[in-house]
Amino acid sequence: HCFEGQYFTEFSAARHVQRLDLPRDLPRLGGMDWGYAQPGVHLWAVALPDGGLHLEAETVFRQQTPPEVARLLVAETRTRGIALAVTYGDPAMWIRTGQIGESIAETLLALGVPLQRAHHERVNGWQRLRAWLRPAPTGDRPLLTIDPACAYLLRTLPALVHDAHRLEDLR
Repeated sequence: HCFEGQYFTEFSAARHVQRLDLPRDLPRLGGMDWGYAQPGVHLWAVALPDGGLHLEAETVFRQQTPPEVARLLVAETRTRGIALAVTYGDPAMWIRTGQIGESIAETLLALGVPLQRAHHERVNGWQRLRAWLRPAPTGDRPLLTIDPACAYLLRTLPALVHDAHRLEDLR
């Protein structure tokens, strides 16, 4: 169900939303967009042997401090019984502008979140995501699948729209 201005017209709940029972020993990684007043989100992903990626869970947080979020993520990693190899975080999490002490990223790292700075190439990143949403070369499923438990992502991803002034970017 596409609409005027929708950015990711490739997304289809029928194709991309799948519940997969994956072995705990497959590599896990995360992606994190910080938010305090607006929701922040940590996506839990599984790197599949065929090169695909399955987003198996999400943690949405709001009005929580970096130490609170770090404790939450460390506890969830333990509860899931997995090893989180790395979480790629928004580069803005490393900025110290206007504050004294450590950045958000430094706090998360100090408290056990295996955080690494993601590349901040918005348009390139969106195009890579677009490619992951297309059918895999084998044709049996897309390279990116999303568990139904990722309600926040499943609500926001299809609602993203083009920027009216920079059509290759999101608003």
